[in-house]
Amino acid sequence: KQWYQRRVRAKKNAFVLLGQQRFQEAAAFFLLADSLEDALELLLKYCQDPQLALVVARLYEEPQNATLGNTIDYNVCFKRILSTYILGRPLTEGGTQENGPLRTLRYENNPFICSMAH
Repeated sequence: KQWYQRRVRAKKNAFVLLGQQRFQEAAAFFLLADSLEDALELLLKYCQDPQLALVVARLYEEPQNATLGNTIDYNVCFKRILSTYILGRPLTEGGTQENGPLRTLRYENNPFICSMAH
């Protein structure tokens, strides 16, 4: 029960920070609330920082976080960011890349961002 209350308080604080347009701090509170997908969405959509999103996703996929009882496959989050925002190819349900053409995304033209995928 105490863990649940802490998560609720952290999410409330995240939404307050979101209202103040303090996106990185809000993402940190979403992480404290164990809400990885919300944190990654903030980092990608509002901060436009795919590097930070990749680092956060990679850190959260470490095995020590598996004891928290989460059923999210964090490796899928990392692959989704890499495929969709870096390479421009969305993932299918099974976690593999679609065979369609590359979509034009704003990160695609930056050679440093694209080099993270190799």
